[in-house]
Amino acid sequence: MASMDPIPADIIREIFSHLSSPLRLLEPHEFPWYLGQICSKWRTIFLSMQAYFWNEIEMERPEDKETRPWIRSYSPNDPKPELPCSLRPDSPRTMAILAFFLDVARGAPFSFTLYKEGSYYSDQEVSCVQLVLPKLIDRSTQWENVSMQLRLPEFLLLRSVKSRLPLLQSLKLILPYRHQMERANHDVTLLPQMGDIFEDAPLLTHIELLHLEDAAWKFNWASLTSIHLKSSDSPQTIIATLQQTVNLKALNIGGTIFDPDPAHASVKTIKLPYLEYLCIEGAFLLTILETPALKELEIEFDASSNGAGTTIDFLLRSNCELSVLSLKHLGLRAQKEVLLHTPDLEELTLTHNELPVEVVKWIAGSSTDAAQARELPLRSLNSLSLYSYSKINNRHLQAVEKMIRSRHSTADTSIERLQELDIETDVMWVGSSSVLMSLELLCEKEEIDFKFTSWNPGPPETLVLLPISAGVRRF
Repeated sequence: MASMDPIPADIIREIFSHLSSPLRLLEPHEFPWYLGQICSKWRTIFLSMQAYFWNEIEMERPEDKETRPWIRSYSPNDPKPELPCSLRPDSPRTMAILAFFLDVARGAPFSFTLYKEGSYYSDQEVSCVQLVLPKLIDRSTQWENVSMQLRLPEFLLLRSVKSRLPLLQSLKLILPYRHQMERANHDVTLLPQMGDIFEDAPLLTHIELLHLEDAAWKFNWASLTSIHLKSSDSPQTIIATLQQTVNLKALNIGGTIFDPDPAHASVKTIKLPYLEYLCIEGAFLLTILETPALKELEIEFDASSNGAGTTIDFLLRSNCELSVLSLKHLGLRAQKEVLLHTPDLEELTLTHNELPVEVVKWIAGSSTDAAQARELPLRSLNSLSLYSYSKINNRHLQAVEKMIRSRHSTADTSIERLQELDIETDVMWVGSSSVLMSLELLCEKEEIDFKFTSWNPGPPETLVLLPISAGVRRF
């Protein structure tokens, strides 16, 4: 269309930049192809904007696009229902789109995602992945940020990328558990041969794996700044790995709930001088780490462990100034003991079987001695999240309201005002709507972003919200 020619190219690029989108191979209709179908000028500009349209592709699991009732309509022991026609991978179309993307990308860096987490794939899915992955492997020198969930046969195809990953910065690679591989009659003895395929990636700084022991992984550990393990490894493996990761800034280890072992008492303290974020299950790592730069700590405790003592020892050893803290399954009294050692907190999340009323009262400045005035703790606190597995009643919310009034009415200007409040329970709300309304109105007056979530026993189509603002939700 000749009428489009007077529009300067830089204006067109600015407009197009606001429509940036990854190319989803299973949902190509959501990609803004129309930008290249107006006129030859627009098409040229569209195809030239590599950083906005031609640097990321995604191929998700088809069943992730289906509704929840369909996913839950069968048990793990039942035959998996056939995918609806609209969700089945169309291999010829997928390969044509992929070829077009790779041609436009030319030699530029690109990122990709192959499927989200899930179980073993259906026959339709495997055939499509086996077609797509070799094409991507041929362009491994262009990989930048890669996320893959693969079966063992597809994983073995990656052998050829060794020493051909000059641009790779981030890797998420989730393999099935070993017992799943064995049940599928896959040769798990081949796994150790694959452990070094990413060892020669000079720019790799972030890895996310199921666990370290699945393929005896080898990386340039000193270059990594972020490690996320989704499942458990042995303490020996964790210790040996952390002793090499001196430049870590973020560490997230899930499924590792094991208590401190006397056998590891002689392990020398591992100092991670740059670590700013630590998320763990179990207190074991707190007994061996020293993290002076730590800003954010998330811990899920084993109820039988001495979580408070271990955490306090860690905080004193590290001499860090936490600004974000999340404590899950730590005893109510132990929570306050730990908080006494985190005076600079800005964000606090507490998860327990009961709503921690005593901690809320402590944050409000209440004292067990009515005649004794006490200054408000956690002076920088601006975000508070409280999650309970049991019923929340009027008394709980009244304590929260009193805490807000106490902190917001103080003459001490060094006390930070609360900006965010999130209260959740996975059981039904048993209090009165007037008490909840009072808290909501107070939060509105004090400009606090307030969210309250409780379980509603009725089906979704009969969901009834309490008669208060949209800041409060039920599920």
